[in-house]
Amino acid sequence: MKNFAKKLRYLIPLLLVFAAILAYAQALPDEVQNILDQIGNVNQMVAAKVTLSASPDTPTENGKFIVKAASFRFDETKAHFQWFVNGKPLPNESGFGREDITLTAGPAGTDYKIKVIVSATDDDGLKQTLNDEITVRVGGLDLSWWANTYTPLNYEGRPLMTTGSTVFVTALAQMGVSSKNLLYTWYLDDKKIGYSVGYDRQEFSFTSDDRVGASRRVKVEVTDLFGATISKAMSIKMVAPQVIIYKSDKIDVVPANAQAFEEYVLQAGQQINLIAVPYFFSIKSPAELTYEWSFNGRRLGGAPSNPNVVTLTIPDNAEKGTYALTVTARNKNKILQNAPASVKITVR
Repeated sequence: MKNFAKKLRYLIPLLLVFAAILAYAQALPDEVQNILDQIGNVNQMVAAKVTLSASPDTPTENGKFIVKAASFRFDETKAHFQWFVNGKPLPNESGFGREDITLTAGPAGTDYKIKVIVSATDDDGLKQTLNDEITVRVGGLDLSWWANTYTPLNYEGRPLMTTGSTVFVTALAQMGVSSKNLLYTWYLDDKKIGYSVGYDRQEFSFTSDDRVGASRRVKVEVTDLFGATISKAMSIKMVAPQVIIYKSDKIDVVPANAQAFEEYVLQAGQQINLIAVPYFFSIKSPAELTYEWSFNGRRLGGAPSNPNVVTLTIPDNAEKGTYALTVTARNKNKILQNAPASVKITVR
């Protein structure tokens, strides 16, 4: 009896180990099935994936772009695609095998919310209803420019390019990201300007040449971090500097809404103040200009402190008729840069 109890004491642990092994063996098929079920779930998750992509992903104003639905779990040619743009169905673009649509972009900054619903049978024979959405924003690119030529304070237009002036061009890109994440490539007369290529280089400048009437072509390409590129080009025409003669009641002030006339009618003994106002000279200050006045072929002197101003007095014994008052402004630092102007003075 003592020997049996001793043997039983050693046998019980062995029986417990055997029971555990047996239980594990019985549970093993369940574990395997669990794993298979998980694999099946993953498979279904993969099957339920459809992805939309746009090309180009940042279309430009009035440009075409294509939106395509793709999945590697079903045959697109046998699937039914239903398309929506901003919530509006596109029946003419929907149907079997219609995995992509072509749209025309509107104004810059416009958002297009595009949705697709796909009815398909995957590779395992399972019927699926899948969907995806994508938002496409229309990119825009504008170029603005100005030259460092002189204009009076009340001038509201753009300083134009003349001989030897520096022209500044700014690219205004609307691509939904900061300019710091945009690569700018600049061209002048179709030649890439290497020193102006880089990120956040939305400004470009160049010096004009001496050919009045000639044009300079400026182009910029803007590329985002995903490779989408938009471009814009323009031509800037060289002009000659100008002088316009205005009448003023005060000796050195041009009225805010002053108009330039080709002719002024005066009586004998009457006096008139005229101001020559320069535009688009390559100067920083009007003091860099000289003025030559003449009336009816006779030289006149401008005011000592304001050489661009002349006070014309018609003599009491002046003969009636029409006479020419002319002025020529010259750049002291650029002899060839000058501009003439004239008005008619009719004495009655």
